[in-house]
Amino acid sequence: MNIQNPELIKRLGTFPNLYTLVPVLTSYGLIPADFSRGVVGEPAILRLIAEEFTRLIDFSEVDVVAGIDLSGDPECSS
Repeated sequence: MNIQNPELIKRLGTFPNLYTLVPVLTSYGLIPADFSRGVVGEPAILRLIAEEFTRLIDFSEVDVVAGIDLSGDPECSS
């Protein structure tokens, strides 16, 4: 896989933390990483990543793309 978007390369290269390994205790148990403080919390970077994925991945055979949404869980937001 080869990222070709120069803006994405620059932004990821200068981003302080792609994610933060901070243990978060929730009612579900201990979560070893708090992704709300890293690159996941930056909509502009996420948009660039999504654009890059659409270039790199052949979605013609994909029915559904799903992810884990932590923004709706008050125990996972910072």
